[in-house]
Amino acid sequence: MIVVSILIAFSIDAWWDDRQEADLRADLVASLRLDFEATNERLSRSIAESELLIKRSRQFLDTIAAGDSASLKSLRHNIAGAFTKIEFEPALSAYDSAVATGEIALLDSPTLMNSITAFNQARHYYELHDRIAAEIFYLGPIWELRREIGSLRILFRDPSTYPVRFRRSEAEYRE
Repeated sequence: MIVVSILIAFSIDAWWDDRQEADLRADLVASLRLDFEATNERLSRSIAESELLIKRSRQFLDTIAAGDSASLKSLRHNIAGAFTKIEFEPALSAYDSAVATGEIALLDSPTLMNSITAFNQARHYYELHDRIAAEIFYLGPIWELRREIGSLRILFRDPSTYPVRFRRSEAEYRE
């Protein structure tokens, strides 16, 4: 009777542990799903914004290449596309927490792990290019242009809002 009681107690304990693990797994999946949906929404907005910025940049380059005499307002609007940062920050709080606590091991899904690996590679690639763009902006040829004209904002906004020393004539602006 004692042996049977001990075996029943072990069975109940094992069942309870399995139940808690299943609940933890379900909560983790729900939290990850929310993270992934938020990240997908943010990514969709960033892609849409980047497509608009690319379109504006191309319009600027096409206008300049064709020698068209587009209005300065149009030129300012379009060149801003080349200097506007594409923002993207994934929502990864549940994932980061699961990795930090080791709970990610509860998910025995090679497909999910491969997808997360691919996502992390793409994110690393994005962050690398973001750093390169920042270096070009702050240290490279864009720095020289900023130093010469005082601020890149003068290329995008009405120059009359800037001190006289930064203002350019229409011909200088077009050049």
